[in-house]
Amino acid sequence: MTPESEKEFRTQPEQTPADYGIQTWEEVIFPSQGGLQLAGWFFPPAKDMDGATIINVHGLGSNREDLLEQAALLSRQGYGELLFDLRNHGNNSEHQIIHFLHGLSRGAEAVF
Repeated sequence: MTPESEKEFRTQPEQTPADYGIQTWEEVIFPSQGGLQLAGWFFPPAKDMDGATIINVHGLGSNREDLLEQAALLSRQGYGELLFDLRNHGNNSEHQIIHFLHGLSRGAEAVF
């Protein structure tokens, strides 16, 4: 995939968790293994969920907004949620993706 074709797939979030009725959430930024900053949203779990939190990862050419409908459903059930944009997706800085699965694994490493 060339840098030009990567830009064709790149989309930006247009809605926020508030648009899906989620009242308690925050913008988060954390470093990836390579030092890039990854943007995301965190919804804390309900107090009776013992901290149970689900990490959501979008697909190629997508962004964290595409996960909001499912995350809102699980959030209403009390689960915490972390939705984040992989490198070169959403609001993250542009950086060439060598291979999608490589980008996915590096984003996941940053979370854990």
